[in-house]
Parts: sequence; C-alpha cells; structure tokens
Amino acid sequence: MSHQEDAGSGRAGGEQSGQGRVGEVDAPCGIGEEAVKILREVFATRTLAEWSERFATLAGPWVPVQDSRQVAADAQVRANEYIVRAGELELVASPVQFHVTAPEVGPAPEFAAQTEEVLMELGLGWERILALKAAGAVT
Repeated sequence: MSHQEDAGSGRAGGEQSGQGRVGEVDAPCGIGEEAVKILREVFATRTLAEWSERFATLAGPWVPVQDSRQVAADAQVRANEYIVRAGELELVASPVQFHVTAPEVGPAPEFAAQTEEVLMELGLGWERILALKAAGAVT
C-alpha cells in the first residue's frame, strides 16, 4: 500500500511495519505507569546525596530536578561560573562564554566618563576635544 493509500484509508502510515493504529500508541502506557511506580519506590530508598554519589560514575548524563535556590547552590553551577558576582549581587552569567571562564561583570561607566578616551581613539587631539566641550557638543 502506498503512502497516499494509507492517508486515504485513515490508517497510520506505520501500520504495515507492525506499529499499529494511531489510537494504539497509548497501549504501552500501562507498562510505563508500572515502571514509574517501581522507580519511585526504588528512589525513595535513598537520599539525593546517596543517589548522587552512586550516579557519579554513571556513563550517561543525569541531573536531579532542582528549584532556583538549589541550582544557585549547585557545586557544578558554581564550578562552571554560571553565577557571577556583580558588586553585592549574584547574577546569572551570560550563557555565551568565549573563554574558559565567565566574563567579568561590573557596573557600566558613568555618563560621559569615556568621552575623551573615545574621541582620542577616533584621532581627535586635545585642542579639538576642548573646542567641542566649549561648544557644548560633548560633555
């Protein structure tokens, strides 16, 4: 049967491969519910710290579900500098890191604090900068 015939007959395209009808996709959920029940019982036998220690050598990735306070205190989050200090505040670092370490954060410069430096980088001399200041064009 072609793909068009499958679509026209109302059958799922995968029926020929033994996957069954669309409505039958939910059939394995009974097994999943039982597996979840078993896993919950097993995970309840140890603390998160104990499971963390056991899973530390696991070949695949795993991570516990954490709230925002737990994430902020997570050793891996701290080691990777995903939280950085900006003055007295701790902030989430930029998700983009171009180097091995997180970028340094700090306050923005005061208004017009770098005017002279920028104008000098553009090739203006002190005489021209002072003239611009006197004219009120720059501060």
